[in-house]
Amino acid sequence: MKMMIEDETMRQLNAELVHELPQILIHECSKHEAEEGFVTKKKLAKAIVDCDVGLTSYQVYSVVSDGFVIPEIAQRVLHGEKGDLVDYSVFIHEHVAPAIAKLIDVDFEIARHEAHVTKDQLEEYTQRAYEELGMSPDEFCDMLQQIFVQFDKNANGYLEPEEFEEAINSSGIELSDKEKLMLYFASDEDGNGQISYGEFAAVALQLLIWAKKEQFKNPVRQDLGSEGFQSQP
Repeated sequence: MKMMIEDETMRQLNAELVHELPQILIHECSKHEAEEGFVTKKKLAKAIVDCDVGLTSYQVYSVVSDGFVIPEIAQRVLHGEKGDLVDYSVFIHEHVAPAIAKLIDVDFEIARHEAHVTKDQLEEYTQRAYEELGMSPDEFCDMLQQIFVQFDKNANGYLEPEEFEEAINSSGIELSDKEKLMLYFASDEDGNGQISYGEFAAVALQLLIWAKKEQFKNPVRQDLGSEGFQSQP
């Protein structure tokens, strides 16, 4: 589950990273020099990936490649007989660091939006769990967190299709493969192919309501204050 950090704290962390980014990247590149002040294109990309500034390898390689096709930048930073040596300090200051800073800022805005959406979703479904099932906020949130963490096997903060199916199967509610697939797509509100913590709250609530109506014979532990989901040992 993603931690929901206050916006101002996130902005501060983001600003500090952007400010220090050139020196972080230059320091890492210095470890891979082919000649003093120069690295090969391949080593440059690897060094930036190794810095682990929150970008995927694809994003890093895209940033680097984009810089090399800008004539005024390429003329200043590419050296050697084959143009395969890079003046990494200039390249980082003029292209790489600004480009990565923009991506980091975009990622921050996405994370901030997701945090707000998750907060709103949890408030809505926690209230409904109280009104429709008599579950306290603590009971519903504890149950939700336990189930989500249990089936988020790769711990990426989302339920993939296979993980989602396992979570549904644990509810004790018999659904066909088609019904599970329909539930998955209906739950994926943002259409990103994964079920977030907030999206799963809606699923969990609906399954608990179904379980209560059908009066299933195998309720989970009473300390969860719910019917349906069965924890795995």
